[in-house]
Amino acid sequence: MQPERIFVGVLLLIGFLWLRHRARGLDEAGRSRAYKGVLLFLIPVLLGGRWAFDRLPFGPWENAAIEMATLAAAIAFAGLVFMPAAKKDGE
Repeated sequence: MQPERIFVGVLLLIGFLWLRHRARGLDEAGRSRAYKGVLLFLIPVLLGGRWAFDRLPFGPWENAAIEMATLAAAIAFAGLVFMPAAKKDGE
């Protein structure tokens, strides 16, 4: 296995654990929104991103850096948009 792939795998693991943590606090309406977000946004981005990152004309470490930044942005977008934080009782 290539060393840069290990870093991408660790980033994906951390991202999915963070998404899981955010999803635990959702109500039923939030869960359906999260499912739609994951199915319609995150899965196509991850699959299409892998295809696109393999075709970048840079070196392996530059490609890995671009891939990691894009994956972090996609996971953050999915978590913040499709899994909003639960509102407190006082708000």
